Amino acid sequence: MEIKRIQRELGVTTIIVTHDHEEAVSLADRVVVMNAGHILQIGRPEAVFDYPENPFVADFMGFTNLFSASVTQAEDGWVIVRAPGGSQFRVRNHFHTPFTPGDAVQLAIRPDNVVLAAPGMENAATGTIRNITYKGVVSRIDVEGVLKDALLHVNIHNYESGEAGARIDVCLPADKLLIYPAGGT
Repeated sequence: MEIKRIQRELGVTTIIVTHDHEEAVSLADRVVVMNAGHILQIGRPEAVFDYPENPFVADFMGFTNLFSASVTQAEDGWVIVRAPGGSQFRVRNHFHTPFTPGDAVQLAIRPDNVVLAAPGMENAATGTIRNITYKGVVSRIDVEGVLKDALLHVNIHNYESGEAGARIDVCLPADKLLIYPAGGT
């Protein structure tokens, strides 16, 4: 906050280089994400944080759940995909990328955006708790079986109802999932 105060008082443009996405979005009016000397995305902090344009930026911005899937249907701004293990998910096509059935894609979702599923919820899947780590404000739950061999990381506030080995129903909300062509940066 002190850096922001000084910027405002002096009215100067400041370039801050950081590997901390929280620092980047809290200090910046514009965020530039680079990899190996190449600019991958430029935008307002909210846009880059919520809608990273490729898997590298998504990973940098905290989308630690990145997994492969294949398109089964695409129309009207929505894509339906099948993930490893057979789970099907409906995904909003935020970037309006043209997809056709059979396309290999990558999906991304933040652990904070995965929720406990209620009966009848869209994009619900059942897995098994591998591990629960209490972190104070949230508990990080590592779920296996939803994405075949990959773990799904879930952050839940005030989670007290399970233990390792228990079954858990989770939901990956369609508007919180991001979809990218496979092999993207």
